[in-house]
Amino acid sequence: MALRKAGEMTASPSGLRQHLTRSGQHSDPWGRYYTSDEVSHSLIERIEVSKPKVVLELGSGSGALCSAAASRWHDARLVTVDVDRQAPKRLDAEHNGPSLKHSHFVHDALDEALSDKIGLRLGTVDVAVCNPPYIRPRWRSDFGKILEDAGLSGALASLRDAGADLLFLAQNLRLLRRNAKGWRVDWPRCAGIP
Repeated sequence: MALRKAGEMTASPSGLRQHLTRSGQHSDPWGRYYTSDEVSHSLIERIEVSKPKVVLELGSGSGALCSAAASRWHDARLVTVDVDRQAPKRLDAEHNGPSLKHSHFVHDALDEALSDKIGLRLGTVDVAVCNPPYIRPRWRSDFGKILEDAGLSGALASLRDAGADLLFLAQNLRLLRRNAKGWRVDWPRCAGIP
């Protein structure tokens, strides 16, 4: 692990291996495994957006990804969403000051009407990150709308097979700005859809 001039951590893929798998670690009651600081900083450093206005983290947990985003993009508005009321405490403690523009919403990140609940219109977020829980949520009809809006409704043989990982990705895609730098992936082809 090497430190950059600005104090941000960078790591090679081999250096991150030790932070990606830890035997014997269990999830919390919501199926969350927490992202280490090293992995968070490495992931955020690789995002090719220089000055985002809005950064969203769904299922923020301890806020490791948004905390790394706050270190990189000081002027960005940070929005975190989690069902846990305690989730934003780390982010607020680490980046306490008048320049921190952070809003936390205690809400279900997989609510089809999430954009209305958090005051962000679909297609207005510059950077969206998440470390989704590794669970298969009980199917709700609005999950189909989330997958359809994101262009992922054909990604699975049965939509009811969608895990939280795909649903969180789809929710992020709905909220991301379509013409922003970094919006380059052909999601249907990436997901194996002809």
